[in-house]
This record gives sequence, C-alpha cells and structure tokens, in this order.
Amino acid sequence: MWLTYCGGMKIKLLEIKELSKLYESSNRVNVQALNSISVDFESTGRVFIVGKNSSGKSTLLNLVGAMDKPTSDSIIVDGKNINKQKSSFLGILKYFKLIIHKQFLMMLLIIGLFSVVFTIFGSFYALYKYDSHDALVASLEENAEYVIPVTEYVHTARFIDDELIYFGVFPVQRGPFTEIRERLSHVVANRAIILESYYMQKNFQDFLDYHISIAPPYSFSPYTSTSFTDAIIIHDFSQFHLTLLHGRTPVEPNEVLIYDYMAHNLLSTDVIEFLDMEDLIDYTLIDKDTQLELKISGIIKSNYEKYAYTLDGNYNDYPFETKYLARLQSIYALPEFLEKLKLDDSYFSFNEITFKSNVSNNIDEVNNYNKFRMINNLESYEFIGSIFDYESGIVLSKHQLARIINVDPSEIDANLVDSYVFEGVFRYLWIDESTDKTSRATVVVPIIGVYDSDAFNPNVIDFLHGQDTDHFKLNGTTRMNYLMLGTNWIENSKLLNDIKLPYLPYSFFIENPEYEEYGFTEYTSYSIIIEEASGYVKSIKNYGQSYIYLAFGLLILSLVAYVQSYNKKHSYKIAVMSMQGANYIHITIVIAIHLLILITIAFLLSIFPILSRIRVFNNDLAKNLHYDVFFFSMNIIDFLIIYGVSIIVLFVGIIFTFLHFRNKQPIKMMKEIL
Repeated sequence: MWLTYCGGMKIKLLEIKELSKLYESSNRVNVQALNSISVDFESTGRVFIVGKNSSGKSTLLNLVGAMDKPTSDSIIVDGKNINKQKSSFLGILKYFKLIIHKQFLMMLLIIGLFSVVFTIFGSFYALYKYDSHDALVASLEENAEYVIPVTEYVHTARFIDDELIYFGVFPVQRGPFTEIRERLSHVVANRAIILESYYMQKNFQDFLDYHISIAPPYSFSPYTSTSFTDAIIIHDFSQFHLTLLHGRTPVEPNEVLIYDYMAHNLLSTDVIEFLDMEDLIDYTLIDKDTQLELKISGIIKSNYEKYAYTLDGNYNDYPFETKYLARLQSIYALPEFLEKLKLDDSYFSFNEITFKSNVSNNIDEVNNYNKFRMINNLESYEFIGSIFDYESGIVLSKHQLARIINVDPSEIDANLVDSYVFEGVFRYLWIDESTDKTSRATVVVPIIGVYDSDAFNPNVIDFLHGQDTDHFKLNGTTRMNYLMLGTNWIENSKLLNDIKLPYLPYSFFIENPEYEEYGFTEYTSYSIIIEEASGYVKSIKNYGQSYIYLAFGLLILSLVAYVQSYNKKHSYKIAVMSMQGANYIHITIVIAIHLLILITIAFLLSIFPILSRIRVFNNDLAKNLHYDVFFFSMNIIDFLIIYGVSIIVLFVGIIFTFLHFRNKQPIKMMKEIL
C-alpha cells in the first residue's frame, strides 16, 4: 500500500504512529493487516490511498474512522488520541439527538401502547389490592366517625356425629359487662377509650305535648326518629372528637349533646317554636313524669341529609341508612347523668294505645297515655273485682277505667269490672337489635285487673312485666361497647385492625373441631356495604388478576420488542456513537434515558384514565348510594409501585441492550447493516 498526498500542508491534522492491526481467526491463523505504519497528514490538501487487494486500505480507513481499534499504538486527530478518548457523562447529551432523530411517530406509538398497558395494570391493581379494612377506615375517616361501636363475637366449630355443621363467626353479647370490658381493654391495650352505653328510651312525647299519631297509623316515616335510644357516657370531653355544629360540650350533669338529625326531627314536631337548630342550644327537655332534664348544650354535626330513605321507602330496604340513622339517635353525657337516668321507678315509653273489650272495640278515643310504669308484683294494689292470672299485663286504676268506658269513677265496682274482658293494644318505638333502628311495633297486652285509687294519672299505666322483658329495655340498662378513636387515622387503622374479624379457612375448623375463641369486632353502619363490596370484589377478582398478569406480560413484551427492534434498526447510530468515542456503558445510558422518558410520559398520561376507571368501579358498586363510602382507591404510593415495576422492566430491557452490544465492534455492526 502506498500513501500519496499533495499540496502545501503545514498544520498536522492526522498523525499515525507505529500503527498495527492483527486479525485473529478461529483457526488460529493470524493476519497482519497493518504493521508499524507512521504517517502525518496536514490540514490542507488531498490524500489518495492506493494499493492492491488485501493490502490494508480498508483496515486503515476503519481505524482512522474509529470503526475499529488498532492492535497497538495510536491514531491522533487534531492532537487527540481517538483510541484513548473517553466519553464523559456530559458528552452523552450530544448523542441523544442522534438517538431520537426521526423517531417522533414511533415514540408516539410506544407512548400510546405503554399508556394502555399502565391503565389496564393500574385499574385492576386497585381492584386486586382492595381490602375491606382499609375501605372501612377510609370511609370512617372521610365521614369523621370517631365513636365506633364494637360487639363481642365467638369463633366456633360445631360438629355433630363427626360432621361439621357450621363454623365461623357468630355475634354474642353487646352489653358492656365488666368481664367483657376487661377483655376489650386488653385487646386495645389502652390505646382507645372504651365508652359505656345505656338504653335511653325517651320519646318526644315524654317531653312535649306531641303525639305521633299525627302520622297515619302504621305509616310511621322510616327516616324520622322521635326517640333517643342510647346514652353514651363520656368521662373526658377533652378527648371527644366529633364535630359540633352548634354549642359546647356538657359541663353539668343534666347537659347532653344530640345529633343534628335528632335536632331536625325535634323541630319538625312543630311543638317547639324555634326555626333553627342553633336556637335549641340551652333548651331543656323535661320528662313530664320522671322530671328527668335534658339540657341541650351542643349539637353534633352529621351527614344525615345524605342518608335519608326515599319518601316511599321502607327501612328494611335500606340497611345502611337504617344503621347510620340509628347511630344518630344517641346522646352524649357526663357520668353523673347516668344516676339521673336510673330512676327508682322504671318507665317504658310508647306512642299510642287503644283498648278493646267484650262490649266494644276501640272504646278509648282520648288516648293520652304515653308511658308504662314497670312493676314487679301486685302486693301493694287493692283490686276491685276479679284478677286475671297472667304473668304480665296492664293494671288500670278505677279513674282510668272510668275514662275508658266514659262513666263516672263512682260507678266503678266489682260487678262492672267483672262484666268487661279488656285487652290493650299499644304501639311503641322498639329498638330492633338486628338493625339498631327504632321501629314501630304493636303488642296486644291483657288487662290483669283494676285497682282502687284516689287520683287520675293521664299519662302512666302500670304494667306487670313478669319474666317477659324482651320488649322492654329499661332506662339505664347496659347496651353497647364503644371505642373513642383519636385524630391520628394511622393509629386508628391499627387499632381497628386489632378488633376486626380474623379470617380462618374451612380447613382450620376441620382440623380443630373443638375450636372456640372470643374476641371483638366493629359493626359500624359502613360494615354492611363494605361486606357487599367484598363480595363484589371476589366475584371479579379472578379475571381482574388475569388482567394484571396480562398487562404486566404485555409491558415486558412490548418493552423488550421495542428495544430489540430499536437495536436492530439503529445499529448504525450506535456504531457512529462508538466511532465518536462513546463506550457501550454510556450508549446504554443514552438508550435508557430515551426509554425512561417514554415510559414516564406514558405513565403520567395513564394516571387520569386509571382514576377514571376506578371511579367507574366505585360508581358501579355504589350507583344507588348517596354517601361517602370508599371501595377502590389509588394513592401516591400505589402509583409509585406501578412506576417502579415499569422501571424494573426497563432495567431488564437495558441489560438486554448492553449484552447485545457488549462484544460487538463498530465494524461488525456496520457489516450487519450492510
């Protein structure tokens, strides 16, 4: 090979010093293409390289063009040895334009594909990660529920003749008896205050000249409550976190907090002349018979307006609203209030009563009675005429009987009493244990007898309850356990997790036929709809899981396919970058940055579709609901998890890229292209 150049060259542009190139073949026959060539090229003029075949012309040009590397010595261009030139990280930026040149359409396509994959993955990830406990906590937090009722349950297995008849969770006592409270205290480890709750059977009729019969009989509006059903005792109101709409917390024994729901119903009686709830602050309700005072010191805010039934609805059709509105029938008071509630004489409130006899139906039309006074025996009564032998029933005074049959009390004697066979039909607001909702009930009660008296009590009828007290929950009777949560919902979540129902598979009960364990669980109104949501999730979780796997597989395949096609299509660009001094680690970084930008854009574009799809899931489950219950959700951590998975997949693709180019010289890649 001969090198010929001409012109007046004075500045050295290219210097070749002792340049050699030895090719090693697989059959161990080495070919010395160049051997110790030294030559200088100045900055001006024209150079011709002439030689016969296999004399080394192409080898020299490949070495000078940095498409191949010499076996020894160096090539110096403009004072820089290109074989020892290192690619700096800042130098990477100049290659980036080369990477994305004329790739706009392809980049849009891959961004669109990745966005679809992220949307599928994110939407069903929200479905798959659904947890009933998290949904409950989110719903409680959103609705500012800090007082949570809990009940004791028993985990049991029941075998008869070696056959498992039933297993699982069964509710037991709600009442805060001493031993139950101690067990509950142990479970929550003093992280929450356990509140005591007592029956508070006080109808508006006890305080106001108001009769519920203003509504047509048997059509009592299911979303209107006229009874306070629970008195929850608060020892320290400084830790009371429910939001007050008006007023303040109690400081006197007779002061109480009521919910805005009950305040609204109280104003709806039209007996109180106030127009606004705020006017009820410091208003005192006085029981006409027991003189129990309820001074309203504050009104608690709720969402009752969103939870009402439809006007023609039945509360059996609205289990969530039933429980929610039942919760709002509670009052909150100081411990001293309990002593006022537990009076010596126990009274049971009702709202309507009629009497029937063998002479006439519905003979009492005045109907001013509104209470039973519960009695244990008849020893103190002096009866007129016969006494019927019933374990429970009504005892009337002669003045009451006279009023019922519209005669003068002086006419009441044994003959007149014995000529009548009476029974009373009374309607009362009964707390349904299954729903906790006060509902209208009707009971027929026999008349035991008529006693002599000197006065007429227009409100109270004596009632011998005997052994049957199922219908009559006396004021001050223990009712429920409550947990008073704090404002830290991370801690609240842990606390509620401690009392949630444990999951044990069917096989566990088979293996432990004598298993029995007591514990506690919440039974908030939200639990009903959360359980329904759990069933919904189980029904679609299988294909949802399949979609997650499909999306994940599609993400991997699309990314690997893109990298593979990109590497094959753009090998010449990578070869040029290598010729310019870039090493393959930096080339890989350039490609990684390119793909990272595409994935990041696709991920950001998928956030709104994911949230929109989750909203569709929630709306599908709660399309008939008007309240804030959370089923499926995605937080920032969940999105970061999805993004992190894509980065892991990207990392795999980049490793594949690096391994693809690691052992390839630029000349080999160029030959592959050609």
